[in-house]
Amino acid sequence: MTWQEIGIVLVLGIAIYYLIKRFRKPTDNCGSGNCGCH
Repeated sequence: MTWQEIGIVLVLGIAIYYLIKRFRKPTDNCGSGNCGCH
């Protein structure tokens, strides 16, 4: 793999992780800091 392919995989992985973390049901620690939960 080239460094470009590795970068793409990392960006996609972070994006998917962020979306899953953002849209799943709130957890017990939701609301601490500015997590933006409703």
